[in-house]
Amino acid sequence: MQTISFVQQKGGSGKTTLLAVTAGFMIADGLNVFIADCDPQQNSMQWAKMTDSNNITCCATVSDDSLEKAIEFAKQQNFDAVLIDTIGVQTSLVSYAVSISDLVVIPFDSAKSDLDGAMSTIRLVERVSRAARINLNAIFIANRFDPRTKISKEIMQDLKKSHPKYPEQQYNILYACPYRTGFKQMVTHGGLPTGTAYKVAKQMFACLQVNGLLQYNRK
Repeated sequence: MQTISFVQQKGGSGKTTLLAVTAGFMIADGLNVFIADCDPQQNSMQWAKMTDSNNITCCATVSDDSLEKAIEFAKQQNFDAVLIDTIGVQTSLVSYAVSISDLVVIPFDSAKSDLDGAMSTIRLVERVSRAARINLNAIFIANRFDPRTKISKEIMQDLKKSHPKYPEQQYNILYACPYRTGFKQMVTHGGLPTGTAYKVAKQMFACLQVNGLLQYNRK
């Protein structure tokens, strides 16, 4: 069972959208997916309720204890994957979610505040790694991001300057979700996005698979 947490120290960066995309393609591949929604807004729970599938289970986990119990339940029920949607502030619950994850997904968009949040998040991942003496795998995902624009290029330059390990490829980066409308409809109505948004989401998910970041075989 693989545990993936979606973490950003700034709200509105696309954590829930990327979680829903990942969950949607996983259940399309026949996996049983458990979602732990740590965000009080519970948008992941809303998406799961609107998604017509018997392969997805979601619960609210608003404390360290409730998240621990949820993970134990998922293990006992032999779920294939656990996806954790975190709140956009740094709390003990977020730190715990990071510590139990096989992969930490860190989204950001083309705004300085998002980059600052991503840098704060990766520092959290590194602190947890050192404290727990484990090697946590993390990936940046540039969300609602066009790498051709001037501001996007500046953000990427700032990322390299802010985190010197980035040029050494210790942390991967993917581009995803530039088409907002399709993804907003997905989160509101459940399931996967349609049209061009679906193609973009599929490409992002395929990149995760090709890079060996998803630990499962299609059923």
